Amino acid sequence: MTLGVWRLIIQAMKKLLRLTVIFILLFTSLTSPVTAETEEFEPTSDTYANQAYPDEARGGQQAIIVSNEATTRHGYLKFGDIDIPDGAVLDRGILKFYIYEQNYADSADVEIGPVDSDWSEGGLTWENQPDVFEDEVMTEELDLATGEKEIAITYMVRQWLNGEKENNGLYIYPAAGTPDFAFSFRSREASENSPILEIEYHMEPTNTPEPTATEEPDPTDTPEPTDTPEPTGTTEPTDTPEPTAEPTNGEEVSPSPEASPTGMEEGNIAGFSWWKLLGLFLVIAGLILIGIYFLPLERKKKKKKAS
Repeated sequence: MTLGVWRLIIQAMKKLLRLTVIFILLFTSLTSPVTAETEEFEPTSDTYANQAYPDEARGGQQAIIVSNEATTRHGYLKFGDIDIPDGAVLDRGILKFYIYEQNYADSADVEIGPVDSDWSEGGLTWENQPDVFEDEVMTEELDLATGEKEIAITYMVRQWLNGEKENNGLYIYPAAGTPDFAFSFRSREASENSPILEIEYHMEPTNTPEPTATEEPDPTDTPEPTDTPEPTGTTEPTDTPEPTAEPTNGEEVSPSPEASPTGMEEGNIAGFSWWKLLGLFLVIAGLILIGIYFLPLERKKKKKKAS
Protein backbone atom coordinates (compact mmCIF):
# COMPACT_ATOMS: atom_id res chain seq x y z
CA MET A 1 0.00 0.00 0.00
CA THR A 2 1.12 3.54 -0.70
CA LEU A 3 2.02 6.12 1.96
CA GLY A 4 -1.22 7.97 1.29
CA VAL A 5 -3.26 4.86 2.04
CA TRP A 6 -1.40 4.33 5.33
CA ARG A 7 -2.12 7.95 6.29
CA LEU A 8 -5.79 7.42 5.63
CA ILE A 9 -5.75 4.26 7.74
CA ILE A 10 -4.09 6.12 10.63
CA GLN A 11 -6.64 8.95 10.40
CA ALA A 12 -9.46 6.42 10.36
CA MET A 13 -8.07 4.68 13.45
CA LYS A 14 -7.81 8.02 15.28
CA LYS A 15 -11.42 8.84 14.53
CA LEU A 16 -12.46 5.36 15.57
CA LEU A 17 -10.60 5.83 18.85
CA ARG A 18 -12.40 9.13 19.47
CA LEU A 19 -15.77 7.52 18.78
CA THR A 20 -14.89 4.69 21.15
CA VAL A 21 -14.04 7.13 23.94
CA ILE A 22 -17.33 8.98 23.38
CA PHE A 23 -19.22 5.70 23.47
CA ILE A 24 -17.55 4.66 26.73
CA LEU A 25 -18.42 8.02 28.32
CA LEU A 26 -22.03 7.61 27.24
CA PHE A 27 -22.02 4.07 28.59
CA THR A 28 -20.74 5.14 32.02
CA SER A 29 -23.35 7.92 32.20
CA LEU A 30 -26.15 5.46 31.46
CA THR A 31 -25.13 2.85 34.02
CA SER A 32 -26.18 3.22 37.64
CA PRO A 33 -23.42 5.02 39.57
CA VAL A 34 -22.37 3.96 43.06
CA THR A 35 -24.15 6.27 45.47
CA ALA A 36 -21.96 7.44 48.36
CA GLU A 37 -23.67 8.45 51.59
CA THR A 38 -22.46 9.92 54.89
CA GLU A 39 -24.20 9.84 58.25
CA GLU A 40 -23.12 11.35 61.56
CA PHE A 41 -23.93 9.99 65.02
CA GLU A 42 -23.56 11.72 68.38
CA PRO A 43 -22.45 9.84 71.50
CA THR A 44 -25.11 8.30 73.68
CA SER A 45 -22.61 8.14 76.59
CA ASP A 46 -19.14 9.55 77.26
CA THR A 47 -17.00 9.90 80.37
CA TYR A 48 -13.51 9.34 81.76
CA ALA A 49 -12.03 7.55 84.77
CA ASN A 50 -9.56 9.37 87.05
CA GLN A 51 -7.06 7.31 89.05
CA ALA A 52 -6.72 10.11 91.61
CA TYR A 53 -10.42 9.80 92.43
CA PRO A 54 -11.06 6.06 92.04
CA ASP A 55 -14.62 6.07 93.40
CA GLU A 56 -15.92 9.16 91.60
CA ALA A 57 -17.86 9.07 88.33
CA ARG A 58 -16.89 11.84 85.91
CA GLY A 59 -19.88 11.59 83.53
CA GLY A 60 -21.93 14.69 82.85
CA GLN A 61 -18.96 17.01 82.54
CA GLN A 62 -18.29 19.05 79.41
CA ALA A 63 -14.81 17.60 78.87
CA ILE A 64 -13.14 14.22 78.54
CA ILE A 65 -9.53 14.12 79.76
CA VAL A 66 -6.87 11.61 78.77
CA SER A 67 -3.48 11.82 80.52
CA ASN A 68 -0.52 9.97 82.00
CA GLU A 69 0.97 12.87 83.98
CA ALA A 70 -0.05 14.00 87.49
CA THR A 71 -2.72 11.33 87.32
CA THR A 72 -3.80 8.76 84.76
CA ARG A 73 -7.13 9.28 83.03
CA HIS A 74 -8.95 6.93 80.63
CA GLY A 75 -11.61 8.14 78.19
CA TYR A 76 -14.74 6.24 77.12
CA LEU A 77 -17.28 6.94 74.36
CA LYS A 78 -20.32 5.02 73.18
CA PHE A 79 -22.34 5.56 69.99
CA GLY A 80 -25.28 3.29 70.69
CA ASP A 81 -27.70 4.11 67.88
CA ILE A 82 -25.61 3.58 64.74
CA ASP A 83 -27.25 1.98 61.73
CA ILE A 84 -27.05 2.02 57.94
CA PRO A 85 -29.65 0.87 55.36
CA ASP A 86 -30.02 -2.78 54.42
CA GLY A 87 -27.72 -3.70 51.56
CA ALA A 88 -25.34 -0.79 52.23
CA VAL A 89 -21.58 -1.39 52.12
CA LEU A 90 -19.51 0.29 54.84
CA ASP A 91 -16.60 2.35 53.50
CA ARG A 92 -15.23 4.19 56.55
CA GLY A 93 -15.92 4.90 60.20
CA ILE A 94 -14.28 8.06 61.53
CA LEU A 95 -14.17 9.24 65.14
CA LYS A 96 -14.06 13.04 65.30
CA PHE A 97 -13.41 15.06 68.46
CA TYR A 98 -12.23 18.56 69.30
CA ILE A 99 -9.14 19.12 71.49
CA TYR A 100 -9.29 22.48 73.24
CA GLU A 101 -6.53 22.12 75.86
CA GLN A 102 -3.20 20.27 76.15
CA ASN A 103 -0.28 20.14 78.58
CA TYR A 104 3.27 18.79 78.78
CA ALA A 105 3.60 17.75 75.12
CA ASP A 106 2.59 18.74 71.60
CA SER A 107 1.83 15.17 70.54
CA ALA A 108 1.04 11.87 72.20
CA ASP A 109 0.50 8.18 71.45
CA VAL A 110 -2.87 6.84 72.57
CA GLU A 111 -4.41 3.38 72.47
CA ILE A 112 -7.92 2.95 71.05
CA GLY A 113 -10.02 -0.20 71.00
CA PRO A 114 -13.49 -1.69 71.54
CA VAL A 115 -14.99 -2.12 75.00
CA ASP A 116 -16.02 -5.66 75.96
CA SER A 117 -18.61 -5.06 78.70
CA ASP A 118 -21.42 -2.61 79.28
CA TRP A 119 -20.99 0.63 81.22
CA SER A 120 -22.95 3.77 82.02
CA GLU A 121 -21.93 7.39 81.93
CA GLY A 122 -23.12 8.07 85.46
CA GLY A 123 -21.73 4.90 87.01
CA LEU A 124 -18.27 4.32 85.53
CA THR A 125 -15.35 4.99 87.92
CA TRP A 126 -11.68 4.04 88.04
CA GLU A 127 -12.51 1.08 90.26
CA ASN A 128 -15.20 -0.44 88.00
CA GLN A 129 -13.83 0.24 84.53
CA PRO A 130 -15.30 -2.14 81.93
CA ASP A 131 -13.36 -4.96 80.30
CA VAL A 132 -11.75 -4.17 76.95
CA PHE A 133 -10.49 -6.18 73.97
CA GLU A 134 -6.77 -5.70 74.57
CA ASP A 135 -5.84 -7.86 71.57
CA GLU A 136 -7.62 -5.45 69.19
CA VAL A 137 -6.01 -2.24 70.39
CA MET A 138 -4.51 0.17 67.87
CA THR A 139 -2.00 2.89 68.65
CA GLU A 140 -2.53 6.34 67.18
CA GLU A 141 -0.22 9.34 67.29
CA LEU A 142 -2.20 12.50 68.01
CA ASP A 143 -1.26 16.08 67.30
CA LEU A 144 -2.41 17.83 70.48
CA ALA A 145 -2.75 21.28 68.94
CA THR A 146 -6.17 22.86 69.39
CA GLY A 147 -8.66 21.74 66.76
CA GLU A 148 -10.66 18.83 65.40
CA LYS A 149 -8.98 15.41 65.27
CA GLU A 150 -9.93 12.34 63.25
CA ILE A 151 -9.18 8.67 63.93
CA ALA A 152 -10.28 5.88 61.60
CA ILE A 153 -12.13 3.13 63.52
CA THR A 154 -13.68 1.37 60.53
CA TYR A 155 -12.96 -2.14 61.82
CA MET A 156 -14.83 -1.43 65.07
CA VAL A 157 -17.84 0.05 63.29
CA ARG A 158 -17.97 -2.95 60.94
CA GLN A 159 -17.97 -5.35 63.90
CA TRP A 160 -20.82 -3.44 65.56
CA LEU A 161 -22.92 -3.25 62.41
CA ASN A 162 -22.38 -6.93 61.54
CA GLY A 163 -23.18 -8.06 65.07
CA GLU A 164 -19.71 -9.59 65.53
CA LYS A 165 -19.33 -7.59 68.73
CA GLU A 166 -21.83 -5.90 70.97
CA ASN A 167 -21.62 -2.15 70.68
CA ASN A 168 -20.23 -1.18 74.10
CA GLY A 169 -18.33 1.76 72.70
CA LEU A 170 -14.59 2.43 72.68
CA TYR A 171 -11.81 3.49 75.03
CA ILE A 172 -8.92 5.95 74.69
CA TYR A 173 -5.90 5.20 76.95
CA PRO A 174 -2.39 6.68 77.15
CA ALA A 175 -0.05 4.34 75.25
CA ALA A 176 2.67 2.65 77.27
CA GLY A 177 6.03 4.37 77.07
CA THR A 178 4.75 7.64 75.59
CA PRO A 179 6.15 10.87 77.10
CA ASP A 180 4.07 12.72 79.68
CA PHE A 181 1.00 14.43 78.28
CA ALA A 182 -2.54 15.51 79.06
CA PHE A 183 -5.29 16.75 76.75
CA SER A 184 -8.96 17.56 77.01
CA PHE A 185 -11.63 17.33 74.31
CA ARG A 186 -15.27 18.35 74.28
CA SER A 187 -17.86 15.87 75.54
CA ARG A 188 -21.45 15.42 74.39
CA GLU A 189 -22.58 17.78 77.16
CA ALA A 190 -20.64 20.68 75.62
CA SER A 191 -22.58 23.33 73.72
CA GLU A 192 -20.39 22.90 70.61
CA ASN A 193 -17.75 20.66 69.04
CA SER A 194 -19.11 17.47 70.59
CA PRO A 195 -17.63 14.14 69.43
CA ILE A 196 -19.04 12.66 66.24
CA LEU A 197 -18.91 9.23 64.65
CA GLU A 198 -19.00 9.74 60.88
CA ILE A 199 -19.96 6.68 58.83
CA GLU A 200 -19.44 6.58 55.06
CA TYR A 201 -21.15 3.89 53.01
CA HIS A 202 -22.45 3.25 49.51
CA MET A 203 -25.29 1.35 47.91
CA GLU A 204 -24.28 -1.22 45.31
CA PRO A 205 -26.17 -0.90 41.99
CA THR A 206 -28.63 -3.74 41.56
CA ASN A 207 -28.04 -6.07 38.61
CA THR A 208 -31.01 -6.56 36.33
CA PRO A 209 -31.74 -10.28 35.95
CA GLU A 210 -31.55 -11.86 32.52
CA PRO A 211 -34.89 -12.93 30.99
CA THR A 212 -35.67 -16.60 31.53
CA ALA A 213 -36.29 -18.71 28.45
CA THR A 214 -39.52 -20.69 28.15
CA GLU A 215 -39.15 -24.29 27.00
CA GLU A 216 -41.07 -25.22 23.89
CA PRO A 217 -43.56 -28.02 24.61
CA ASP A 218 -43.25 -31.18 22.56
CA PRO A 219 -46.13 -31.58 20.07
CA THR A 220 -48.52 -34.36 20.95
CA ASP A 221 -48.61 -37.44 18.70
CA THR A 222 -51.46 -37.45 16.22
CA PRO A 223 -53.40 -40.76 16.05
CA GLU A 224 -53.31 -42.58 12.75
CA PRO A 225 -56.63 -42.82 10.78
CA THR A 226 -58.51 -46.10 11.20
CA ASP A 227 -58.66 -48.55 8.28
CA THR A 228 -61.91 -48.59 6.28
CA PRO A 229 -63.59 -52.07 6.37
CA GLU A 230 -64.28 -53.73 3.03
CA PRO A 231 -68.06 -53.95 2.13
CA THR A 232 -69.69 -57.41 2.11
CA GLY A 233 -71.69 -58.68 -0.81
CA THR A 234 -75.11 -58.56 0.93
CA THR A 235 -74.93 -55.32 2.81
CA GLU A 236 -74.39 -51.72 1.91
CA PRO A 237 -70.88 -50.52 2.44
CA THR A 238 -70.46 -48.67 5.70
CA ASP A 239 -69.34 -45.04 5.63
CA THR A 240 -65.63 -44.61 5.90
CA PRO A 241 -64.91 -42.89 9.21
CA GLU A 242 -62.95 -39.68 8.91
CA PRO A 243 -59.62 -39.58 10.63
CA THR A 244 -59.88 -37.78 13.95
CA ALA A 245 -56.84 -35.62 13.23
CA GLU A 246 -54.46 -34.77 10.44
CA PRO A 247 -51.30 -36.87 10.24
CA THR A 248 -48.30 -35.64 12.11
CA ASN A 249 -46.47 -34.52 8.97
CA GLY A 250 -49.21 -32.05 8.12
CA GLU A 251 -49.98 -30.86 11.63
CA GLU A 252 -49.78 -27.17 12.43
CA VAL A 253 -48.14 -26.84 15.87
CA SER A 254 -49.20 -23.73 17.68
CA PRO A 255 -46.06 -22.08 19.04
CA SER A 256 -45.88 -21.45 22.74
CA PRO A 257 -45.92 -17.81 23.80
CA GLU A 258 -42.59 -16.07 23.98
CA ALA A 259 -41.20 -15.41 27.45
CA SER A 260 -41.69 -11.86 28.61
CA PRO A 261 -38.25 -10.52 29.50
CA THR A 262 -38.29 -9.58 33.15
CA GLY A 263 -34.89 -7.94 33.23
CA MET A 264 -35.34 -5.18 30.69
CA GLU A 265 -38.24 -2.82 31.34
CA GLU A 266 -38.91 0.10 29.04
CA GLY A 267 -36.16 2.68 29.42
CA ASN A 268 -33.94 0.35 31.45
CA ILE A 269 -30.94 -1.01 29.56
CA ALA A 270 -28.97 -2.31 32.55
CA GLY A 271 -29.66 -5.93 31.65
CA PHE A 272 -28.11 -5.69 28.17
CA SER A 273 -24.59 -6.95 27.61
CA TRP A 274 -22.56 -3.76 27.24
CA TRP A 275 -19.55 -5.61 25.90
CA LYS A 276 -21.61 -7.00 23.04
CA LEU A 277 -22.99 -3.53 22.35
CA LEU A 278 -19.49 -2.04 22.41
CA GLY A 279 -18.22 -4.70 20.00
CA LEU A 280 -21.15 -4.11 17.66
CA PHE A 281 -20.54 -0.38 17.80
CA LEU A 282 -16.85 -0.77 16.93
CA VAL A 283 -17.62 -3.06 14.00
CA ILE A 284 -20.23 -0.66 12.60
CA ALA A 285 -17.98 2.36 13.16
CA GLY A 286 -15.08 0.59 11.46
CA LEU A 287 -17.18 -0.31 8.42
CA ILE A 288 -18.46 3.26 8.16
CA LEU A 289 -14.95 4.72 8.35
CA ILE A 290 -13.64 2.21 5.80
CA GLY A 291 -16.44 3.24 3.48
CA ILE A 292 -15.75 6.94 4.04
CA TYR A 293 -12.03 6.72 3.34
CA PHE A 294 -11.61 3.91 0.86
CA LEU A 295 -14.63 4.16 -1.45
CA PRO A 296 -13.47 7.57 -2.80
CA LEU A 297 -10.08 6.01 -3.54
CA GLU A 298 -11.68 3.24 -5.55
CA ARG A 299 -13.75 5.78 -7.46
CA LYS A 300 -10.65 7.83 -8.25
CA LYS A 301 -8.87 4.73 -9.54
CA LYS A 302 -11.80 3.90 -11.79
CA LYS A 303 -11.88 7.47 -13.14
CA LYS A 304 -8.16 7.33 -13.93
CA LYS A 305 -8.59 4.04 -15.74
CA ALA A 306 -11.55 5.39 -17.72
CA SER A 307 -9.58 8.48 -18.74
